[in-house]
Parts: sequence; C-alpha cells; structure tokens
Amino acid sequence: VLSQKTGISLSTLQGWSVVLKENNVQADSLAVAMTKLSRSVVDARNPASEAANTFRQLGIDIAKLSSTEDILKAIADKFKDMPDGVDKARFATDLLGRSGLDLVSVLNRGGKAFDESKDAAKRYAAILDSVQTKTVMLADDAMDRLDVAATALKNQLGSVFSPTVL
Repeated sequence: VLSQKTGISLSTLQGWSVVLKENNVQADSLAVAMTKLSRSVVDARNPASEAANTFRQLGIDIAKLSSTEDILKAIADKFKDMPDGVDKARFATDLLGRSGLDLVSVLNRGGKAFDESKDAAKRYAAILDSVQTKTVMLADDAMDRLDVAATALKNQLGSVFSPTVL
C-alpha cells in the first residue's frame, strides 16, 4: 500500500488525489519521491550532510516540522516562489530523487495546493473512511486471488488440451 511505502496516511494520500491527478503525477512517482525524501530527512539529521545543506539552502528547518506531509508542504512553499530552472530541478532531485522532477508541477503550486486538494477530495467523496477503506482493500485482495485462480485454470486447461491442438 502506498501509505505504508511513503509514511503518509491513506486519508492524506486520498486527499492529495485531486492535485496529483491535475498534474499527471502517478502513484509510483510519488512513492519513489517520498522514499527519497524520507532518506533525505534522515540524512539531514547530520548537520554536515548534503541533505542538511540542501534544506538549509531552501531555508527549511526540518527539526521544526513533524511529518513527511509538513516537510513536503514546506518544500512546495519554497518552490512556489522560486523561478523555474536548474536550481529548482537540482533541489527536486536532491531531496526527492529523479521522481522529484515529476512533482515539480505540484510543488510549484505551494503547500496550500495540498490543502485545497484535500478539500476538493472531500467534496468529491474521494476520501474513504476506515470501514470503506478496509472493504476496498478486501475486495482488491479478492480480485488478486481471483486473477491467480484464473491464470492457474488457464494453465491447467492449456496443459490438458495442448497435446490435442499440437
């Protein structure tokens, strides 16, 4: 689950679905970028690290931020006022990896865009409660098992009937 990979709650990710969709950001890109951001945050705990230097250059004190979401929104607030170009691309890749470039269009909108996305997702009923989420996950697991069973049936039938076809 993307939430487990990124450390961002499922309801937050569902809330971000609008801004991500509007900017053609795929879940895989977000997962890779958030994984790299987590590593950057851990590395930045060492004040002599490149990550710490990058956060300093952006004027972000990660010690004052409590979550990955807060850090990402702080980065977005800095990107909003920064001109496009090589510096922005460098900051994106340094902190978020190559997938960070996929997020630049979202980050350019500032941290407020994530909050606006959550509001829109609520209006569209795109944020599921815990019971709905559990039900969807169970249904997804059932579909995965059905896919495995269908593939197994195809293979079994193929092994039985292939001698008569050949």
